[in-house]
Amino acid sequence: MKNYLRPLLLVLIALTLGTSSAWGQSGRIREPSLTISLSFRPESVTGGKDVTGTVTISRDAGAGGLLVLLSTSDTKVARPRVGSVTIRAGKRDATFTVLTSKVTAPKSVFLGAEVRNVTSTKTSLRVDR
Repeated sequence: MKNYLRPLLLVLIALTLGTSSAWGQSGRIREPSLTISLSFRPESVTGGKDVTGTVTISRDAGAGGLLVLLSTSDTKVARPRVGSVTIRAGKRDATFTVLTSKVTAPKSVFLGAEVRNVTSTKTSLRVDR
């Protein structure tokens, strides 16, 4: 092998063996799959009180962090205070506040999170009278 090709071969081997990623059909390296989950503390709340939400991902956020978009099925009953949160680089979770409104009867609201078109399972929050 020519001496000038050896460093290139070593870099290629390091890229292939040194990551958990796989080569895509286009020749680019794909990221491992990402899963997202949401939790609330408390899981049930009296309307008009705030709830702390936590979004958690299955691996550390990369350099620059990871933007997570937040959503709700009923903005009149429960909604995130902000439309998105950023999970900081090297971290796996971020917290946010969910605002609730007073209700005349108990109601379940579904909140969700999305990262680059990967949507979490919608998570239910119960709002009581």
